[in-house]
Amino acid sequence: MKVDLSESLVRACEDYGRLVVQSYRTGMYSSAVSSRGAEGNVLLQGFSRMAECAVCLWAGLDPLQALKWTMFADPGFDVLAYGARIDVKATGPRGQYLLWPVRKRHLYANKPFDALVLVRGERWKSFELVGWIPKGRFAAMRQEAPAGHVLDPGTWFLHASALWPMESLTWGW
Repeated sequence: MKVDLSESLVRACEDYGRLVVQSYRTGMYSSAVSSRGAEGNVLLQGFSRMAECAVCLWAGLDPLQALKWTMFADPGFDVLAYGARIDVKATGPRGQYLLWPVRKRHLYANKPFDALVLVRGERWKSFELVGWIPKGRFAAMRQEAPAGHVLDPGTWFLHASALWPMESLTWGW
C-alpha cells in the first residue's frame, strides 16, 4: 500500500528531524539507545517521521494532530490508530526487515505499544506500508542477527514476509 506525502508535510518532517537531533545534543534524549549515529543524523530522523506520517495518512489521521511534534520523547508509541498504539519502523526502499535495535532491547518488554508497522520509504515522498505485527507475536517470532549478518549483531528482526497485511489492523483491538 503506497502513501505519498505533500511537500509541506515533508518540510515539517525535515524540521522535526532537526529538532530531534537538537534534543540529543542538549541531552533531552539519551544517545545510549541510539545506533549507527542516528542521534546526529537529521535526514534519518526526518525520514523516520515521514514514515510515521505515512501511517497516519493511511489511517485517515492528520499527522500534524496525531503525532507529537515537540522536543520531548514520545509516550512509547508513535501513532494511535484503530485502537492500537503503533510503533512505526522505517526502512529504505529495498529493506526486508522489521527490526528492533540491539541498543533498545532492554526497553521492549515495558514499552507501551501494541503493534509494530514496517514502512519502506523512497526519500522523500513515497512510502509503502509493508505490514504489521502485534508486539507479543514479534517477541515470539523474532530472530536475532548473528555476527556477519547485514544487521548489527544482536538486533531483533523479522522478515517482511512474516508481517500481517495492513488491512487486518483496521479490524480493531
